[in-house]
Amino acid sequence: MDERSANRIGTNEPVESISGGRRCAALMYDVSTGGCAVETVGQTLTRGAAVTLRVKDLDDIDGTVAWQIGLCAGIEFTQPLHADVVMYLGFKDRADITRADLNADQASFAQPTADAPKLTAELLIH
Repeated sequence: MDERSANRIGTNEPVESISGGRRCAALMYDVSTGGCAVETVGQTLTRGAAVTLRVKDLDDIDGTVAWQIGLCAGIEFTQPLHADVVMYLGFKDRADITRADLNADQASFAQPTADAPKLTAELLIH
């Protein structure tokens, strides 16, 4: 497995994935400037496929599916995200941010965080 070029931050962000003309609700559960991990609802993403992630309050994020295991997939972004966007996604709903959180490498390898919401089609962003 390749070394990651950026630290990952855990998040529980509902997103919509669009790939191959198919739209699917998903949960982004970690993010870095270079990519993220998602778990989709009922559809798998295909390794090597182009994907667009639609995130509430942000511009669409384009990328490529780097790996896929079951309903989980790693997305490599076409253009790196600004660090402020990563911080927003990782900490927008948290009041307990520490410097250790900001610097932590959360190499969870496709392990959703314990407080992740149950995935349902209602997570689909309109």
